[in-house]
Amino acid sequence: MRDYQQINAIIREVEGSFPVNSLMYGDVPLWPLMQEDLARILFWERDDAPHTAAVSAVLRSVPSLPARAAHAAADRIAASMMRDKLAGTSDVLFLTAGFEYVPMAGGFYNKFLDPVKELLDARGVSHADVEFGFDGSEHDPKHTPTIDLRRIVGLLSEVARIGTPGFTRRQRRAVADFAARCAADFRLAIDVRHVLERAARIATLARTFGRVVAAKRPKVCMFVCYYQDAIMAMAHACRRLGVTTVEIQHCVLSEYE
Repeated sequence: MRDYQQINAIIREVEGSFPVNSLMYGDVPLWPLMQEDLARILFWERDDAPHTAAVSAVLRSVPSLPARAAHAAADRIAASMMRDKLAGTSDVLFLTAGFEYVPMAGGFYNKFLDPVKELLDARGVSHADVEFGFDGSEHDPKHTPTIDLRRIVGLLSEVARIGTPGFTRRQRRAVADFAARCAADFRLAIDVRHVLERAARIATLARTFGRVVAAKRPKVCMFVCYYQDAIMAMAHACRRLGVTTVEIQHCVLSEYE
């Protein structure tokens, strides 16, 4: 098992040998997702990614018209389901997964975000909290209310598994070249199928979260655990709209973070 210093050194070497920031799915950067997969493979010293033939098959696949239609329909359904949930604007927007809640005083308290909300309340700063779900568990009543988008996010996450309509031919070629270079030069197999599934989910959710951000018009968006797909999608939507994002740290940092 490699330590984090060794893993970081290998990933930096890969970054230095290829223009990784050019790897995109639509306008979603792929390298952060690939970094996570590579770190997992390197940490456990195993290669459970698909072999070259399987990777090539994924990259050759062309988005079908039914897949495009399914994504477009899901976007319309999500917009309709949110219509009555986004009244009013907020200075700060929070994004809640659900794992952050702990039982307290007959309800549930978000141990990471609720203290920040209390500080904002004391200063007269408006805020709203979007809940996208995490493990399916319920946390009611809550110390502070949320805008419940769990059903919408669940729907969009399933639809995102249908094809990759945001992936252009040029982007496919770049990913294929990168995967081949990693295999040849570093003996690393990128799990392209998994990366593209995540990218499609992020792109799909980012469109819906963009509507949330545009409606609530926050100055700042705060969340915990940036590496969840839904939170990456919210960060992407905020970046498109020029909204600052802040991650609230949830555990002890190591010397490599």
